[in-house]
Amino acid sequence: MTQITETVQGIDLEIANLRTIELEKQRVLQTQDRERKTLDQDVGKQKGLLANLGKEEKKLKANIKDHHKAQEKLKTAILAAISESKGERRDLPLTPAMAKLSSSFSANKGQLPWPVARGLLTRSFGKQVHPTLKNVTVVNNGVDITTDANTPVKAIFDGTVVGIQFIPGYDHMVIVSHGNFYTVYSYLSTTTVTKGGKIKTGDLLGVARDRNGAGQVHLEIWQGRELLNPETWLKDH
Repeated sequence: MTQITETVQGIDLEIANLRTIELEKQRVLQTQDRERKTLDQDVGKQKGLLANLGKEEKKLKANIKDHHKAQEKLKTAILAAISESKGERRDLPLTPAMAKLSSSFSANKGQLPWPVARGLLTRSFGKQVHPTLKNVTVVNNGVDITTDANTPVKAIFDGTVVGIQFIPGYDHMVIVSHGNFYTVYSYLSTTTVTKGGKIKTGDLLGVARDRNGAGQVHLEIWQGRELLNPETWLKDH
């Protein structure tokens, strides 16, 4: 009888062990199932993020392409204004007055005032890596300044207004001649000068455009038909 009892107890113990093993298997399977579902959700999220990133990259590249087209239009307008200001005989020397003005402008390299009272240089001159897209470089023909919205934009030197035009992507722009030098102000929402008008340093040219509550100004400096780096001409701000 004792032997039978021990056998029954042994069987019960084995059954209990089997149940424990079965429960453990079920727990492991449930855990694996949850992990698989979580992994599937993560993969789905990653695919969604990659798709969004792809769309954003396409949008950025399209914006770069549009900006390049606008940049070329601005450059064409600037060169046309420079050619017009020089007249048909481009080989003729500057008049004494214009030569003096050009010399004075040159002598003020590194001391020219900023076109706005308050501002931060947010894009430098020349070729640079795009801040978001890998292996993509962009070229800036001037400098971009972020300032207060609707802030006044002023001339950085004496001169004559030789061009005023609206360029999609750059908004209104003003070109001022300083002898053989030219300053170009764009990203203006409005202009306050007329072509042919004489101006002095600090005279109002227009108003900076508003982009999401901040003002923007694009400044270029040319010597003849050659682009110069405005950063080397402006006074430390």
